[in-house]
Amino acid sequence: MKPSGHKMQLRFERIRDTSVLSPFYSGVPTMDKFIHEGLQWCIDYNYCHVYAVLEAEEIVAMVALSYDSLILDSNDKEEMQSSFFPKPDISYGYKDTFWAKANYPALEITYLAVREDKRHQGIGEFIIEAVAQKALEPSQNIGGCQFLTVEAYNQHGYNAVGFYYHCDFVAAELPNPNKETLRMYKLILPAKDLSSDL
Repeated sequence: MKPSGHKMQLRFERIRDTSVLSPFYSGVPTMDKFIHEGLQWCIDYNYCHVYAVLEAEEIVAMVALSYDSLILDSNDKEEMQSSFFPKPDISYGYKDTFWAKANYPALEITYLAVREDKRHQGIGEFIIEAVAQKALEPSQNIGGCQFLTVEAYNQHGYNAVGFYYHCDFVAAELPNPNKETLRMYKLILPAKDLSSDL
């Protein structure tokens, strides 16, 4: 997976043995513990596919992906159709079908971690853009996808919610002080050019 037309020279390499991540640390203790002690089980039991993100031959990030389904209620759909949300570019014939659906095919960013010394350099945004591009490629023939989803860390000491808002995700639920994550989603269908409605 390698998005075109981007300044960063990063490449994605699927891994099946997490020992290659042994020198990798994000600086988030709970995430690092999981990467080094629990991620291999997710690969072994096909819960997700894991990719090392490399700059030259150096691992600078990792991302794990799995299929998901996004349920949107009437309030979510009203918000999506508001003037504050990028409207999906849906042809007239499919529009009623799209808005009538109870759930939508999605790809979950199950885990995303950038190496501690490489944070704040645009790598996380690059990964999300690359994943969205790959999910929409016509040659991607495994399954349909209209949204990206994530359970964004929302903990004292480390909060990824702001990062995902910056990447155009919206909350799919109200924050819960008893939950360490916030479920969020991002539409990856092409957005309609609002100027065409004027």
